[in-house]
Amino acid sequence: MQNPGIETLVDGRAIASLAFAALLQTMSVSLLSTLLARGVFRCPRCGDTGLRPAGKVLSCERCGHGVPMERGVPDFFNHYRGPRRKPRWSWRLKRNADRLIALLSLPPTAAVRTAVVDIIGRTGRSTDDKALTAEIKDLYDRFGLNGEGVRIKLPRVPFRANARPEVRFERHYFPGRLPPDTKLTRNVRVRNAGRHAWSSRARHPFLLSYRWLDASGAVAISEGPRSSLPVDVEPGRAMSIPLSVVTPPAEGRFTLRVIPFVEGVSRLETHALDIDIEITRHAEATTAMFERGSTVGTYAEDHAAGRELLLSFLRER
Repeated sequence: MQNPGIETLVDGRAIASLAFAALLQTMSVSLLSTLLARGVFRCPRCGDTGLRPAGKVLSCERCGHGVPMERGVPDFFNHYRGPRRKPRWSWRLKRNADRLIALLSLPPTAAVRTAVVDIIGRTGRSTDDKALTAEIKDLYDRFGLNGEGVRIKLPRVPFRANARPEVRFERHYFPGRLPPDTKLTRNVRVRNAGRHAWSSRARHPFLLSYRWLDASGAVAISEGPRSSLPVDVEPGRAMSIPLSVVTPPAEGRFTLRVIPFVEGVSRLETHALDIDIEITRHAEATTAMFERGSTVGTYAEDHAAGRELLLSFLRER
C-alpha cells in the first residue's frame, strides 16, 4: 500500500463511511459488484446472499427486502440520520472536500469535488447506535474535518466522569511484526469495569497513551501521541478504541505498553496493556483471511473482515 490516505481509511474502519463512499464513487471497478458476486453481503431479513442493485436499493431476490443505497453504498444499519435538506455549498464543505480528495488521492476534478461535497454535507454526526456514532466521530477526527453537516447537541458530560476508573483491556489488534519508524493506527478493546463513566470531554479527560520498552525493559520511547475516546463509555460497556502509534526507528524486539490515564489526575500504570512486537523492515503486509459462513460475526469481527476484504480488493487492482 503506497497511499497513506487509504491506509488511514481502511485501518479498522467499516465500509459504511463517508470517505469510503467518496473512494467507491471513483473506482473504475466496482467494489460493491465484487462483494455481491462473492456473496459477502446478506439480506438483514432472511440472510440470503441473493442481493441485486435495483435503483437506489439492494433488493433481495428471495424475500424482496430492500436495503437503501446512497451513491452506490448500501446502508445495512438503517440507523442513519442525515440532513433533511440538500446541503448548501459553504467554504467549510469545500475545505473538507478538498482535504479528503488530497488524502485519498482522488482525481481532483469538478465532478469528484461535487460528489464529495454532497456526501459530506449529507453525513450526520450521530445515529441511533452509539457504536456507529463513535465511528463517524473518529473518522471526522482522523481526517481533520470540522463536522459540517448535521448539527447535534452533545449530551452533558456524565456526573463524576473518570472518577476512580477501573480499566480492563480485553483484546488488541496489533500484529506480531511491524515496520520501523512508521505511523499507524490499530484498535484496542477496553471495558469500563468501574462505577463511573469515562469521557474525553471532561475537564480532566480520559485518554490512552503508550510507551515503547526495549528487550531489557528499558524505556525506548517515553511517550507517544495520546488517543481520545470517540464517545463516552458507560460503566460495564466495552469499546474498541483506535490507538495511534509511531513505531521505534530501530529494529529489534520491543514491548508496546498501552497506558490509560486521566489527564492532570492519575496515570493508571497498573492497568496498562503490554504487547510484544518485533520491529523489522521485513514485516509482511496484512493478508486477507476472510471466510464466509452462515453466522453473523461480532462487531469487532465484522470490522476485521471488512478491512481485510477492502485491502485484498485494493491489492488486486
